[in-house]
Amino acid sequence: MKIDNWLFWILAHTVVFPLALLIGFIAVHLFSFIGQLFPEIIASGLGYILWGGIVGGLIGLTQWFFLKRYQISSGWIWKSAVGFALAETLMVIILLSMGVDRNIDLILSFGMEIWTLTYFVGGGITGFLQSTYLKKFSLQYRYWILANAFIWGISTLLWTILIKYRIGGNAIILLGGLGLGILSALVLNLLLKKTRIE
Repeated sequence: MKIDNWLFWILAHTVVFPLALLIGFIAVHLFSFIGQLFPEIIASGLGYILWGGIVGGLIGLTQWFFLKRYQISSGWIWKSAVGFALAETLMVIILLSMGVDRNIDLILSFGMEIWTLTYFVGGGITGFLQSTYLKKFSLQYRYWILANAFIWGISTLLWTILIKYRIGGNAIILLGGLGLGILSALVLNLLLKKTRIE
C-alpha cells in the first residue's frame, strides 16, 4: 500500500472507532426495550453481544474498504463482527456464572480490565478468522491472530484507563481509534508488503 493510503487508514480508524462505540451504545439502549422481557442481567449481556458485533462489523468494514484492492473478500467484515460478538458472549457467560452484570461502570469498578480483556480476546478470535485472507501475502499470516489481539487490547486499554482516571474526558476515545489505526497499519504493512497487486 502507498503511504497516503495508510494515512487515510489511520484517520478512518480514529473517526470510525468512537463512532462505532456510539452506534453500539445507541443500539444497546434501543435493545433495552426488548430486553425488558428478560431479567436485567441477561438483557444487559445480550446488549453487549450486539454492541460487540456492531463495533467489530464497522471496524471490519473500514478495514475492508482499504483491503479490497488486494482482492480480500468482504468476509473480512462479518468475521470481524462475529469475532467480537463471540468475545462478548464468552465474557457474558463468565460473568453470568459469577452473578455479575456485564453492565459495569468503567470509572467505579473493574470495567477497564473487563473491556480490555474482552477486546483482546475479540481481536484474537477476529485475527484467527481473518488470517486465511492474508495467507497469499505472507508465510507469517498467522501472526495476525496474536497481533490483532494485542492491537485491540492495547487500543482498548489506552482509552479505558484514561476515562477511568478522568483524563481528557470522553473525547479521549479518539485515542483508542488512533492506536488501533497505527498499530494495525504497521502490522498489515509488514504482512502485505510482498504483494504484487498494485
